[in-house]
Amino acid sequence: MQQMAQHGDVDLMEVRAVEKFLCIIPKKYSQIALAMEMLLDFEDLSIEEVIGRLKAVEDHEEVPPIKLVAISDKLLYTEERWLA
Repeated sequence: MQQMAQHGDVDLMEVRAVEKFLCIIPKKYSQIALAMEMLLDFEDLSIEEVIGRLKAVEDHEEVPPIKLVAISDKLLYTEERWLA
C-alpha cells in the first residue's frame, strides 16, 4: 500500500490493494486468484491473508510425491519404509 501511495494512487483502501494484487500475480496462481475472487469477500480479506494463501499453495506444490512399492500386485510399504 505504501508503494501505491508513492505512485500517486489516492484510493488506499485494503479492498483496492487486494484487487490490484490479484491482477498482477503470476499465471501459475491464476486459478487460486480466480477462486479467491469468486468465493471470498474482499471486504474481509487483507493482503497478508492473500499472500498466506498463495504461500500455502506454493508449499503444497513443493512436497514431493511419495512413491509406493508394490510386490506381487500387493501394496505393502512406501519406498522409504521398504528400504529401511
